[in-house]
Amino acid sequence: MKRPPARAVFRTLLIMSLIATAAPFADAQSGYKSFVRGDANIDGMVNLADGIRVLDYLFLSASLDCMDAADTNDDESVNIADPIVLFAYLFLFAPPPPAPFPACGPDPTNDLVLGCLNSDICAPPTDRAAGSHILRRIAYGPTPTELIEIETIGADTFIATQLDPLSIPENPQVAAKIAALPISATYVNYYRHVLIRGRYSNRQLLEQMTDFWSNHFNTYFWTLRGFLQNLDGGSVYDGGGLPDSRIAAMELESAEDEAFRTLALGSFEDLVIASATSPTMLVYLDNISNIAGDPNENYARELLELHTVGVGGGYSQNDVEQVARVFTGWTICKVDPVDVGDPHAACLPNNSTTGVWSFHFEPANHDYGAKSLFTNTSYPLSIPAGIPGGLAGVDEGFEVIAHLAVTSQTAQYVSTKLIQKFVSDEPPLSLVAACIGTWLGTGGEVGAVMQTILDSAEFRGTTYRWNKVKTPMESMLATVRMLEGETTNAQQILVAVANLSHVVLNFGTPDGYPEVGNDWIGTSKLVDTVHFNEIIYQGSSELTYDPRLIQLAANPSIDESNPTEVVTFWLELMLPEGYNPIDEAIALDFFSTGDLGNPLGNPLVLVPGTPAYDLHLRKFLTFLRSWPQAMKQ
Repeated sequence: MKRPPARAVFRTLLIMSLIATAAPFADAQSGYKSFVRGDANIDGMVNLADGIRVLDYLFLSASLDCMDAADTNDDESVNIADPIVLFAYLFLFAPPPPAPFPACGPDPTNDLVLGCLNSDICAPPTDRAAGSHILRRIAYGPTPTELIEIETIGADTFIATQLDPLSIPENPQVAAKIAALPISATYVNYYRHVLIRGRYSNRQLLEQMTDFWSNHFNTYFWTLRGFLQNLDGGSVYDGGGLPDSRIAAMELESAEDEAFRTLALGSFEDLVIASATSPTMLVYLDNISNIAGDPNENYARELLELHTVGVGGGYSQNDVEQVARVFTGWTICKVDPVDVGDPHAACLPNNSTTGVWSFHFEPANHDYGAKSLFTNTSYPLSIPAGIPGGLAGVDEGFEVIAHLAVTSQTAQYVSTKLIQKFVSDEPPLSLVAACIGTWLGTGGEVGAVMQTILDSAEFRGTTYRWNKVKTPMESMLATVRMLEGETTNAQQILVAVANLSHVVLNFGTPDGYPEVGNDWIGTSKLVDTVHFNEIIYQGSSELTYDPRLIQLAANPSIDESNPTEVVTFWLELMLPEGYNPIDEAIALDFFSTGDLGNPLGNPLVLVPGTPAYDLHLRKFLTFLRSWPQAMKQ
């Protein structure tokens, strides 16, 4: 039988992204509250329900809390034209409602005809330090645009939207750049895909969560490549008629990560199933060799130790042996593409040019005996003997996964790891307890647990700011995103993370890359980070920066020849609340000094807009991005 598809976990929301012309939140002249045009029922979404609400108002005497929101076409009245405009936008590709849409904001015409006196959907603005902290954690560092967005729409709205990634229109550059780098050309392109998503994706939390799950359920690309390379004595791939084994292996790894991306904020049980049935995991932890009478314990051990209850979860060696028996017969084979995911589908030959590698259950290799699991724990489980050769034997594995996914031990272990990633290397016990409660109350819904974390005082407050060290990938991407670097193929970033030993799918042991900061601190790592930052100054044909455009876009009236103004702008953009007067003095001295150590004076003798000024500014930012603070979160 086929395993039912993973349950739907995403609500349908419309992103309240920034529009560059959005006015301040408070309309000083009218006192009206901010709104999103088209959101007639004030629920944070612009959809069919809003058109129905306007029709109810017009014909059934329903109330409207925000007339400006209901005035979809912004003609200073609410009438039948408004639902027509809304439906045309939703279903006929007509233009969207005018500003303020899609962002929260007051009416840009500042009129007193309509208003939103009772609207609470738009949160108050978020200060720069708080917004920067949130983006350092749930994104791969802030971009100047995202900082303005979160300051404008507020932290609550921004986080709620990130927790609902399908509501966020994706940056078209993501698909375009990935399409230009097919894995079929070279397996290395998948590494570039990951970095391109990290740089350009509007769904930043989703990308962070995908990376988390890929690391939590770690597999090693080279193990899978070796399996394919040596398949049938090396007669299948690499000259045996099928493509390069590295490409075939990376396509399987890519499919696994795409499953994690789809399920990242959904059911933990579904995530474990995605991992357990993935050809990459079945090969990596040897479950393809796990057969009745000669069980292989590798996957069973890591399922308990690393994926669910954790090493302190109370299980014994006997439990590992019993779990191994449960997963006997779980293997892989090639099947017709329409049968992918069906564990009972007929297998095709290994050298099939049309078949696709997929999870397969082999009844002849399954142990159908009764099994008693976790007998000395608080989560015992008994599995009765099955009918030898029965197809239902595969369900034992799904039963064990479902059982483990909702134990308090799993809730504690996985929640602790999530808090380590997003809050602190030493997770606050109060937050761990809150996450366990959410986990058990929702049956392991990851999105709900993440909302508990991101809404918590521990995450939102100041206690845990600047207290984590970025991983190399986070550090490289944070620099590129902060300076709005443009890349064609992410090769420069890939070289940097490779030098710092943080290439995805390249950690050889099942525990995955560390999250704790001390594991990423070292002299060589610092030097390699500085070398990467030199690209800001030296330039590159593959990774380009234009920081002067950033400071002019943010503050067109900035005196670019005044060192104090320029230094203050960049410190507040990059390191809000992360620097002190001594740091400021050092930065000012550096910016005010030429390459030969000569003071440039105040104002600078360099002329803004000239190559000399641009080079000097990039040199200063290379220096600033190499500070210890810039390598922290």
